Amino acid sequence: MVYENYSKFITASDTLSGIKDQMGDLDSDLDDLKKSIGKVNDSYHGVEASLSLKWREIRKLDTMEKDLNKLKYLSELPNMFKKALTSFQNDNSDSLEALSLFKEPVQYYSDYSDILADYKQTKFMISLYGEIKSYVARIRQILGKQLDQIASTTTTVNSATSEQTLKENLAETTEKSN
Repeated sequence: MVYENYSKFITASDTLSGIKDQMGDLDSDLDDLKKSIGKVNDSYHGVEASLSLKWREIRKLDTMEKDLNKLKYLSELPNMFKKALTSFQNDNSDSLEALSLFKEPVQYYSDYSDILADYKQTKFMISLYGEIKSYVARIRQILGKQLDQIASTTTTVNSATSEQTLKENLAETTEKSN
């Protein structure tokens, strides 16, 4: 029994000694892993620092590209207004459908007026700004006339309807009286 327990004790001791050796190897592997992770982390920070400058540059260039595209549309806007005004005048129609000719240029103006205001003091934009404002004033005048015509037409229709209703009511009253 002592011999059997001694044998188990020796086996357990050998097992523990093997585990201790493996733990020592594991500790050195963990130290190597920790050093490797530190190197990766340092490399990450280096790459991030270098790329953050590039990303800022890219964002700046992207913003500039968007502004340039807006300026391109703004430079085309006077021709769009001129074309719409010419088509409107040639149409000789006072209909609301004719006003749809102004939809696209007015939408562009609405979308890009912030850039127009931001750059209106630059050499390129001074004349463009004045030209666009001139067209906008003309279109406002046309729209104002159209609204006045619509309002007067509505008033005339309402008056005629009211007059017709009064005549009908008078006729009914007269018939009931007879």
